[in-house]
Parts: sequence; structure tokens; C-alpha cells
Amino acid sequence: MKIFNILGALNHLKTFYQMTARQENLLSMAKAAQLTLTSFKLLLTGKAFTKASKDLDNIIAAIDGLAQAQSKKLTGTAQDKEQAEDAAIAAAIKLVGPTRSYALEEKNNTLYAALDYTPNGLKKLRDTTLSNTLTLIRDTVQDEIDNLADYELLPADVNQLTTLISLYAPLVAAPRAAISVKAAATEALVPAFDELNTTLDKLDGLAEAKKDTDFYATYQSARIVVDTRGGGEDEEEPKV
Repeated sequence: MKIFNILGALNHLKTFYQMTARQENLLSMAKAAQLTLTSFKLLLTGKAFTKASKDLDNIIAAIDGLAQAQSKKLTGTAQDKEQAEDAAIAAAIKLVGPTRSYALEEKNNTLYAALDYTPNGLKKLRDTTLSNTLTLIRDTVQDEIDNLADYELLPADVNQLTTLISLYAPLVAAPRAAISVKAAATEALVPAFDELNTTLDKLDGLAEAKKDTDFYATYQSARIVVDTRGGGEDEEEPKV
């Protein structure tokens, strides 16, 4: 089955398309700092503080968005394609069998040979080739449909295959497109975290002017990066 090959590849790739433990730790620290800024907003009314706080809100929101795109499940996309493929193949074979019987009855060797397809044979075709082949089957049977009523084939059967092809075709590239989205998100996280660190550096400098307030100690505590990568007790990393 194609789905096992697809899912195997996706499971192999998903490890590479997720935030690293260090990135997750940095983001958690940034959100703690963000919460501190919110708690002391009545104290931090200066223009520079207000702008830096807004910048922090924006970059955290951007990173969260990238993380969501990065963590989007791929298996559902592959399964949707597999289901649509199976349905389209079944509808095609429903047309192939009776039409070949008609061809034998009429001694139409050309028509008989043109529809020499089996479910397993269709299943082994590459996605784009399968889509084109299903369309060819549909068109071939459509040309003969007026002669196939006695073989229990009606225009509605051809229309059903047309519908199923239209549902299957857009899904052919869907798994690859989903992987591309995740890869782009993974790549975009690097400059996003650079921007996050720059914003935090600005806030660190501004915080020095508040050493004589409760905000300062709370902010410094929030800026500690807690390493949650291992089992056991959390370790602290220096601020970055």
C-alpha cells in the first residue's frame, strides 16, 4: 500500500520539522518575561519600554504561528489522499469490467486492450500517472456509454468517476506541500529567534533603569532560561 510508504517518510521527517528543545526553552523564558512586563505595565510607561514590549508581543506571536505551522500533522493529509485514491480506483474498475465484457462481445479488440487495467495495477502507478490514467478510463468509457446500458453501466457511473477524480487530483501534491510548509516554518524560526533575542537585549538595557523597583528582580528571574530537555531536575542556563 502506498500509504505505508508515505507515512513512513512523514514520520521520518517530522523529527526535523519541530522546534528544538533550546528554542522551546527560550520561548518559554520570553513568555515569562512578557508576563512580567504585563504585570508591571503601569510602571513601564516610557516610550522606549512601550515599544520594546510591543515588539516582544509581536515576535512571540510570530514564533507561535511558525510553531503551529511546523507542528501541523502530516498523516491526515496522506490518509485523505489514500482514501480518495482508493475510491477513484474502485469507481474506475466498476467501469472497466463491464466495458471490457462489451468489447469481447463486439469483438472490439482495440477497446478491450485500451481498458486492460486491474486494481493492483492502478494502485502501483505513480500519483500523477494514476490521475491521468483514471481520466483516460473515464473518457474511453464515456465514448461507449450509449452502448453499455445492457451491461448495467449508466452515465451516472461515469459522472461518479469524474467527481472522484476531481477530489483525488488536488490531493496528489498535498503531502509534499504540507512538508514544504513545515520546512519553511522551521527555516523561518532561526531569524525569528534572532529577533527575539535582540528584543530581549533591548529590554534588558531598559530594565537597568528600574533597579530600585520590584519589577527589576521579577524581570531578572523571568529571564532565566530553564532547561527542560532531560528527565530529572531542571537546570538553569544563563540568559541569552
